[in-house]
Amino acid sequence: MMGEYRQERLLLKGRVKLIIDPMEFRMALWIDGFGLSDAVTGEEITPLCHSYNLEHVEEAGNHLEIDFRIYPEGHVYYHVAVDPFARTFTYKGKVYSTDDFRKVIEADREVMDIK
Repeated sequence: MMGEYRQERLLLKGRVKLIIDPMEFRMALWIDGFGLSDAVTGEEITPLCHSYNLEHVEEAGNHLEIDFRIYPEGHVYYHVAVDPFARTFTYKGKVYSTDDFRKVIEADREVMDIK
């Protein structure tokens, strides 16, 4: 279902679509949920995560540098480098499949005892 305020931006020469779907998390606190998809095929690269607040995205060669926070905590900043063409992302120096994006981030939250 498409959110009322959903926005889409084409990145990396129009080959990757950044989906930003703002949602009111609680009164006066809006979270910019985000996900990535292949702009040509429509295939999901990373899932649309409504509790992940997009802080910054930057194109760097053939990958995207993304900074975000996760709510309800929101005090920890996360940084990933996504290679949408190889369907991988780098987090804390390790490379993972984008299929495991949420699983890897959520597992790290548990290690940091953030729930």
